[in-house]
Amino acid sequence: MCPIHGEHLELFCKVDEMFLCESCKNSDHNTHKTVGLEEEAQMRKSQLGIEKEGTDQMIQARQQKICEIQHSLEAARNNAEEALSCSGHGMTTMVDYIMRSQAELAEVIKMKQKKLEKEGKAFIKELDEEIMQIRLKNLELNAVVDTGDPFSFLQNVRCLTKFSPEVKDWSDVTVNSNLSPIQPSMTELETSITREISRFCDPTFKDKQSYAVDVMFDPDTANRRLNISEDGKQVTYGNHERFITNQPQRFEQVPNVLAKEGFSSGKFYYEVQVKNKTQWDLGVASESINRKGDIRLSPKNGYWTIWLRKGKEFTANAGPPINLHLREMPEKIGVFVHYEGGEVSFYDVDARACIYSFTGCTFTTKLFPFFSPGLADGGRNSAPLIITPVSCS
Repeated sequence: MCPIHGEHLELFCKVDEMFLCESCKNSDHNTHKTVGLEEEAQMRKSQLGIEKEGTDQMIQARQQKICEIQHSLEAARNNAEEALSCSGHGMTTMVDYIMRSQAELAEVIKMKQKKLEKEGKAFIKELDEEIMQIRLKNLELNAVVDTGDPFSFLQNVRCLTKFSPEVKDWSDVTVNSNLSPIQPSMTELETSITREISRFCDPTFKDKQSYAVDVMFDPDTANRRLNISEDGKQVTYGNHERFITNQPQRFEQVPNVLAKEGFSSGKFYYEVQVKNKTQWDLGVASESINRKGDIRLSPKNGYWTIWLRKGKEFTANAGPPINLHLREMPEKIGVFVHYEGGEVSFYDVDARACIYSFTGCTFTTKLFPFFSPGLADGGRNSAPLIITPVSCS
């Protein structure tokens, strides 16, 4: 009941948000918008229903996120167990390999020393024999020198000239005590051990290879200087521009090309042969990148790439660029992307070692594998970039 007019409260004021009777409406609230209680209740129920639907969705989304995190943690635990098992087995294998290699090298050194000993002893024996002959000659010379009679002396001298000891010139004969001939074997051993160790630098590399996808060059994005093979797996820099339309998706000034298919979720991996090249660019690019005019490769411009210049200078095109120092020249590069994880990693496939990783990235559009075979470099960079099948070794 209305405390002022004693009437039933059957109305609701939208302005003051209070219950009203008919007399209240006609007096103090005559200019305000009023509705019946049932209408207001229905409207409020509808609003609460929408809000509840939103909170239900928020709960569902968070429960789903919990499941995702739990799944990721379980996967991480499994990967960690696999990595520990792999690394333990790998290290045992490595120790055995190093011990075996050291034993083989020790045998080579011993054989070399044994050969030198045999050679040196043979020289000494031969020298001793020559010394004995020379001493006998000395005895004869002394006997002749002591001859008093001139006739007998001259007779003996004539005989001496006919029987000189047979000796050789030893001035150029040496025994090489330097073990430098062993150095190639030691260098080969070091290289072999380094290669074997690098196989265990990333025990999850094989897992990354399992996300291999079939990648082909997209001729509609290729700069007009680029020549793509019929199977879409090789690209080279040409001497002349092709007479083709300059489509919006085509790179206009720089010798770049994208893959036909892009990815907006999950993980993917592919490999590219870069053998016998002096320059190249590899990585992934956002679908929204600029393809006309001068292009700066950096994450802020939608490019996550590494490149080779002058046949030996490796750079990760981060912000700012990072110089990479590699022990060996990679012949095949693996590119791994985890879209939700914000990761783009590059691998030396043969060494099974990570070259560089972009982490903590935020991707909002499709990512396309990105390539550039580089300029001709006076004919020194004529080898193609080749997308190769992935072999999980």
